[in-house]
Amino acid sequence: MRKITTLKVLLILFVLFLSSTKSTAQLLVENFDYTVGSALTANGWTAHSGGGTSPILVTSGLSFSGYAGNNIGGAANVSNNGEDLNRTFTEQSSGNIYISFIIKTEASNSAGYFFNLGQSTIGTTFYSRVWVNGTGDGIGLTSGSTAPSSYSTITAGTPTLLVLKHDFTANTSELFILNSFSATEPSSATISISETFTKVGSIALRQYNASQKIVVDGIRVGTTWAAACAPESTSPKVSTPTYTILPGNVYSTQNVGIETSTSGAQIYYTTDGSTPTASSTLYTTPISVSSTTTIKAIAIKSGMEASSVASATYTFPTEVANIAALRALTLPAFAKLTGEAVLTLKSATRNAKYIQDATAAILIDDPNGVITTSYNLGDGITGIIGTLATFNSMLQFTPVTNTGTASSSSNVVTPTVVTLDELTNHQAKLVKVKGITIPQQATLLHKNHIQLQDQLLRLLELNTQI
Repeated sequence: MRKITTLKVLLILFVLFLSSTKSTAQLLVENFDYTVGSALTANGWTAHSGGGTSPILVTSGLSFSGYAGNNIGGAANVSNNGEDLNRTFTEQSSGNIYISFIIKTEASNSAGYFFNLGQSTIGTTFYSRVWVNGTGDGIGLTSGSTAPSSYSTITAGTPTLLVLKHDFTANTSELFILNSFSATEPSSATISISETFTKVGSIALRQYNASQKIVVDGIRVGTTWAAACAPESTSPKVSTPTYTILPGNVYSTQNVGIETSTSGAQIYYTTDGSTPTASSTLYTTPISVSSTTTIKAIAIKSGMEASSVASATYTFPTEVANIAALRALTLPAFAKLTGEAVLTLKSATRNAKYIQDATAAILIDDPNGVITTSYNLGDGITGIIGTLATFNSMLQFTPVTNTGTASSSSNVVTPTVVTLDELTNHQAKLVKVKGITIPQQATLLHKNHIQLQDQLLRLLELNTQI
């Protein structure tokens, strides 16, 4: 009996080992199965650079026959100069890691790296950077920010499957470029480089130029080739649910509907962040959303494979009472300034407005003319809703909705007296600069110095009132 018991224990431990190995083999699946037009930051991705500027949006998905990520949901449109995003997975520091993904480039392109690896907290240290050339028909791989000396050929406009592999033991990174699906790892990679790093826990998408044209889809991360570069299922699959209202930033109560194109399928959903199953809430009527909420939905039908989970996050603005609190928010931010601010300067250029309260000041950058209400200098403005980001080290508040009529008028703002060296500490504030001497005899100045002086005066005239 002791031998039988010991054997049973060994068998149980072996099964548990296999289950554990199987569960850790696959680390991340990202099919961009979200509403087309929604931002990736509303669907589980995090901005680590340029947050809120030209966000990466979901576009139509890509096809690559035989691959598990084939023609599921949407794709990431990595095609501008703006925010860079990352998504994390369980950090790895030994063995191998594989990352497979579909790309489609265009012949009119801009050379640069668009995909890379990083640590769980991505920071600014990047690994295994995947590049495209300026004509969209070449792919490269480097360990640093210097462009590759050569590129491997792909066909622009045609989906291509890439598999990035890093071997922690050999300290190598390899890139396999596939024109057809392979369930097994090829004997040699298309590109191989020496690269050493101790751990990796994130993938990143990078935007670097308004002329880049790259679509990325079907990202799978695993510790084996089979886990990352898996074959597509042969069973019919229920269509992924879609949302009647695009996820993202919202500022009023939304009644969100959920749909699937598979006739007879039932939709189940959660709003607590958990993955929905057939035991979750059955969808029957639109869901009322009045605060920041993430809805996850799955569609199920007997005899078919359940759909992929569709996630949608509706983000309501963070309410702050004054500009100092607004400026203190972590970027990128979506906020509502509930307190009153006074207009101190305005310009037709980008419909810029400088506002100030007793705590601080900020620039309203409104290139699309969202605020249509006409204000005079000294008017009070209340209830501004917008996104917060920086441009050239200048903090900017970009409105997303029009504001109401002036909440007060003829307010007097006394300029803060500062020296030229102190200007950077009073960004966007109405100030009076002291201690500036402008020589009367311009002939004593070099021509370049005169031009610099004129530029300074124009800058002061635009941004301050002396």
